Amino acid sequence: MPATSSKSKSGASGVAATGARAKRGAGRPTKATPDLIAAICDRYALGESMRSICADPKMPARSTLHSWAMDNEDFRAAFARARELNADSIEDAMADIERQVLAGLVEPSAANVVLSSQRWRARVLHPNRYGDKIGVDHSGKVGLSFSIDLSE
Repeated sequence: MPATSSKSKSGASGVAATGARAKRGAGRPTKATPDLIAAICDRYALGESMRSICADPKMPARSTLHSWAMDNEDFRAAFARARELNADSIEDAMADIERQVLAGLVEPSAANVVLSSQRWRARVLHPNRYGDKIGVDHSGKVGLSFSIDLSE
């Protein structure tokens, strides 16, 4: 009895018997439209993770977003602003956890672990606002001396 194959008539490579490529179905978007950029950045700014956004079949893959960040100035600028707003969303979530601890709904030790992680994340996402402040104190004199040799 001959062995049966589960391969389609087009073969394993997706090339039909005529040599033409099989038509691809609708997949994830790869073109950075203003509406798609706004949708991604809005979701991220509201605190949704990139992993969660990219898991949505209507959104581009994470590798596509990385390419856009390298090649698309509009996306890069919009996403930078979304990162700052994401840090603000984290600050809001931290205030919620604090209220839950004060109400006795969350153990302080568990809240400490979460708050520590969120504090770090906010510092990374928006270092100007949530990062460690570095004081620079400059005292002393700066001198400059030079000579010009005009003998040639």
